[in-house]
Amino acid sequence: MMMMTKLWSSENPLRGVAPLLAAVHKVQVSTKRLTALHPDCLQLCLLAKCSKAGFSVLSDDDILERFQKALELLYNVVTAPMHVVNAIALEAYKKYILVTLIHSGQFSISPPKCASTTAKNSFKTWSTPYIDVGMRYNDGKISELEAVVVANSSDFEKDKNLGLVKQAVSSLYKRNSEVLDLVASRYSQHGPTC
Repeated sequence: MMMMTKLWSSENPLRGVAPLLAAVHKVQVSTKRLTALHPDCLQLCLLAKCSKAGFSVLSDDDILERFQKALELLYNVVTAPMHVVNAIALEAYKKYILVTLIHSGQFSISPPKCASTTAKNSFKTWSTPYIDVGMRYNDGKISELEAVVVANSSDFEKDKNLGLVKQAVSSLYKRNSEVLDLVASRYSQHGPTC
């Protein structure tokens, strides 16, 4: 604990990231379980402005596989033949939008092409807050996305999708951070281009 306090208050917290990452990997029994060191490691990564190292502690191929499987299953429900849209298909479409944002980082305003015309029209009518989230996500402006989330939070809560909506917001933060890291690294390598 004393060592962590010193690292957090030091002028160069980056020095402690590598040893703490090594410690996390040594004590972690499975990538599916977090250890008591994870919070300290993540906090130190944030202080050191070393987000990639923090993400490496949390990244898990199993999570990505689960999102991919969820996306496939939701797609199957959304594109199933139907003459009348039922509540299950509508809820699946709402989740499909959110999981697509979290998994792939992009949103298409049109439902999948092979969805029935009836389904496409109903989805657009009954999923407006979710479509708004997708549109604001595509814009990449976190403040506008958060405003949509706040304005529609009662709908998301009622649908029991607020957790997924928050994950979508977090995923935009991560995406924007990765873009800024990429721009900064290119700038530092090549300098300003005129």
